Amino acid sequence: MKPIETIKVLVASVIAVVVMVGIARFSYTPMIPEMVAALGLSKSVVGMLATVNYAGYLTGAVLITRISDLGLKVRLYQLGLVVAVVSTVLMGYTTNVWLWFILRFISGLSTSAGMLLGAGLLMSWLIKNNQKSELGVFFSGIGLGIVLTAVTAELIKDPFTWDQQWVIYGLVALALLIPAWRWMPDYRACALPKRGQPLVATSAVDSYVSCNWRTSAPALAMWSRLPFWWLLLNPCPSFRGRAGWSG
Repeated sequence: MKPIETIKVLVASVIAVVVMVGIARFSYTPMIPEMVAALGLSKSVVGMLATVNYAGYLTGAVLITRISDLGLKVRLYQLGLVVAVVSTVLMGYTTNVWLWFILRFISGLSTSAGMLLGAGLLMSWLIKNNQKSELGVFFSGIGLGIVLTAVTAELIKDPFTWDQQWVIYGLVALALLIPAWRWMPDYRACALPKRGQPLVATSAVDSYVSCNWRTSAPALAMWSRLPFWWLLLNPCPSFRGRAGWSG
């Protein structure tokens, strides 16, 4: 495998995380004061918009663990990229709260595709090409996405209205989608031998906690109630890698 090809695949994977996690999910955070100031949103609406996004992520995590067809995983991963862009842009084209709930929910679905499907597909590709140690690069996309969102928020908060800001986030995501799509390898050729049934409950709880632990007191409380054996097994990469990834 030529180094330049590996670099392109890794960069494409990182950019996809930036789009589906950094922008699709975290752009909502700097938009809260903008939307509250412009539209007078209540605290309950603000909280529910965050909650339905988490619900979308958790729903996606559970559904993903039930998928064994590699071709379907690839198609859903690609769909997640498109949904991340579209759901972000459309937030600026409506003031209907129920439509916002729907958009944030499907945005959460795209985030689960970016994190769970993206990590699994990239791992399969790296194993096939003897580059397994490079997987850690994938997770840098989370931090890069947060930084990009924060920088973008600072640049657009004064010159543009709240709805225009949502559209700008979506356009940034669209621009990033192009290299992510162009450099995406043929993941369908990277099927691995099956290793057993997906661990649905473990993967779902793991996904929920990893999504919320920094900002959610209930999630931290859930950590404290998890069985001791789960806490021992969960940090193990091989254990987590088997959850929902049977080839």
